[in-house]
Amino acid sequence: AFTQDDLKIHGHAIELRVCAEDPLNDFLPGTGTLSVFRPPVGPHIRVDHGFDEGAEVPIYYDPLLAKLVVWGHNRLAAIDRLIAAIEQFELEGLPTTLDFGKWVLEHKAFRDANFDTNFIKQYFDPQVLSVGRSDEARVAAQLALQMYLAHKKQLKVPQVELSAWSKR
Repeated sequence: AFTQDDLKIHGHAIELRVCAEDPLNDFLPGTGTLSVFRPPVGPHIRVDHGFDEGAEVPIYYDPLLAKLVVWGHNRLAAIDRLIAAIEQFELEGLPTTLDFGKWVLEHKAFRDANFDTNFIKQYFDPQVLSVGRSDEARVAAQLALQMYLAHKKQLKVPQVELSAWSKR
């Protein structure tokens, strides 16, 4: 037997609910196939999930895909560990709340614990997430162009079947 006085706090845990929702479209639920689903692993990281790679996510149920839970020595350490876990989470095939969760965790008001239930109404603008995606698209386009130009410079030797030459 033990009492409340026997309980001691050891660090801080924080959870992110990873949902099939689109923060850029008023958090509407998304459906589709999880073409990639590789949760982060490591010390003090726990992922509870009901879907695996290749699973179909239907519209008929709660859009919760996973709960990502981490522990740190204090609140800021837990926040930083959760950000790192979000960056390791590989999930493709439908919109999710991962980028939104990272944005919240990096926001000064959240980090300073200076917020209330109006946090989203007060601070969130979907454009903040769109900027990151447009930067990624720009980098991907530049890489594709560089690969195309490098491929174009290579000497090309025509491939001809020998049987076609032997008939002449």
